Amino acid sequence: MPRRPTVSRLRDAHPVGSDYVRRFGTGGVGPRHPRITDSVNPADERMWRMHTVTWRLFADLAEVAEGREHTVSVEPDSTVDDAIDALLAESAPLRDRVFDGDALADDVNLMRNGSPTSLAESIDDGDELAMFPPVTGGR
Repeated sequence: MPRRPTVSRLRDAHPVGSDYVRRFGTGGVGPRHPRITDSVNPADERMWRMHTVTWRLFADLAEVAEGREHTVSVEPDSTVDDAIDALLAESAPLRDRVFDGDALADDVNLMRNGSPTSLAESIDDGDELAMFPPVTGGR
């Protein structure tokens, strides 16, 4: 049966200052070297769980925001209102067009995954949100 490595044998084979020990640790034997996973910041962990939503903007809203499609990240328990805040953080001029004071302007329609939505509705990872002015016309 093979002998289990000991700290002294590991140190003999790979001195503590060696590249091997610095890069890979001691292999579970002896004192542990800090690894990237040992220093996870809770704020970074939240970023891993962030939800990504895509905004599709139409007509003059796309012009003001300088693009038809914008991808934003929001907290997992966010609402459409939070996603709008994230969008407006990227495109400040859009705020004046979308809001009338503190309320959403009457001439702005919101959709979530193809269905009408409200600012208070919760959103999920991968949702597609759309914002557009009223559509009129015809023959």
